[in-house]
Amino acid sequence: MPPEQTTSEARVDATVDGITEPSGMLLFCLAYSKASAQTLFKDWGGALAKAGITIVPVEHPERVCPTIDTLDAATDALVRVLSLYPPSTRYALYGHSYGALLAYAVARQLSDLGRPPIRLFVGAFSSPAGANPLMASMTMPCFEALHYSSVPRALSRMDALLLQGALGQLYFERTSTERIIEGALAAFHANSAGGFATPITALRGTDDPVVSASEMEAWAALTAGTFECVPFEGDHFFLHKAQSQPAMLELIAARLGARP
Repeated sequence: MPPEQTTSEARVDATVDGITEPSGMLLFCLAYSKASAQTLFKDWGGALAKAGITIVPVEHPERVCPTIDTLDAATDALVRVLSLYPPSTRYALYGHSYGALLAYAVARQLSDLGRPPIRLFVGAFSSPAGANPLMASMTMPCFEALHYSSVPRALSRMDALLLQGALGQLYFERTSTERIIEGALAAFHANSAGGFATPITALRGTDDPVVSASEMEAWAALTAGTFECVPFEGDHFFLHKAQSQPAMLELIAARLGARP
């Protein structure tokens, strides 16, 4: 590590599973909020290696550095680490659920720095440009504690300031990852493609109870590049081996130029 790094910065570097000279395509993989990337994506490497794709599990920065409590901070931390790879590195990003939101933010910032990914894969997270039922479901336990039967309509877009006022101390008792998501969605609402032209492949579970097909298709508004929304059999966690993992890996390999 560079000598000027703080302990917190060094810990964030550990969110990426090794930084080595890449020999082919890298796929940085971000898990859903309560999962370890190392564990969740451990079975992906063998299949995609046959296609010349190396899996790089990426832990959420707030898992190893609790002082990171905003999406901007988490994004900056990952961009700093991923920027350590050589400029010639060919890479793509896959993010599942909250990991999709973080992957999108990282992809946009790296694109602004002149280092865009080959493709962005987002799974099981409603487009941040609109209302987010998944975030509503994550917030619901707080409202239930206040004797609400549902999230108030006025708060359905999960504006962080409104949530803080409605939930009081309960708002601050939520996990850092949940606070990051809540605080980010309002900023992303109505975001346009802007200068972002990376192709996006959105993946959804056909039986996902919290993210609909239309909410996944709305990701199309966030890129000036090509877009597709691909359904897979399964629920919110269709990426697991017992559901549609083999079919997902086949799609990913095909979109990145090879087949496992």
